[in-house]
Amino acid sequence: MEPETYSDQEVQEILQRALARRTQSGDRLSRDQVRAIAVELGVSEAEYAQAEREWQAQRQTQHLATRFATHKRHRFQDGLIRFAIVNAFLIALNLWIQHRLSWAMYPFLFWGLGIALDAWVTFNPQNPTYQKQFAAWKEQYERERAIAAATQTATQTALKLAGKFATQLEQWMDKKLS
Repeated sequence: MEPETYSDQEVQEILQRALARRTQSGDRLSRDQVRAIAVELGVSEAEYAQAEREWQAQRQTQHLATRFATHKRHRFQDGLIRFAIVNAFLIALNLWIQHRLSWAMYPFLFWGLGIALDAWVTFNPQNPTYQKQFAAWKEQYERERAIAAATQTATQTALKLAGKFATQLEQWMDKKLS
C-alpha cells in the first residue's frame, strides 16, 4: 500500500532517484523546467531564486577550493623538488669534503621539518592555517579577476572612443578638403 503523503525528506529522496535515472539517459532540465517543478512543489519564486543564488555561490566556492587545492599541491611539489635537489647536493658535498655526514644534516633536518609542516597544511584542508590561506588566495583571485574585468572594459571603451575620434577626424578632414 502506497502512502498518501510524503515528508520533505522522502520527496527529496524520490526526486533524487528519478533525476539520477534521467541524468543517466543524458537528459538535462532547463532552468525554467527546474523553476516550474519548484513552483509545483509549493516553493515560491523568491525562495527558489534565493536557493539558486546560494547554490551558485556554493558551487563557485567549491570550484575555487578545488583550484586552490591544486595550486597548493603544485607549490608543495615544487618545494619538495627544491628540497631534494639542494639537500642531495649538500650531502654529496659534505661526503666529498669530509668523507662523512656532518654539517649537511642540519639544513636537511630543519628544512625537512618545514616541508613536513607544509605537507600537514597542504593535505589537510580542515586545518585552520589552510583555511586562512584559502581565504587570502580567494580574495587575491577575486581582486585579480575584478582588475582584469575592469581593464578589459576600459580597453574596450578606449578603443570605441578612439574609433569614434578617428571617424570624426576623417569626416572633418573630408569637409576641409572638399
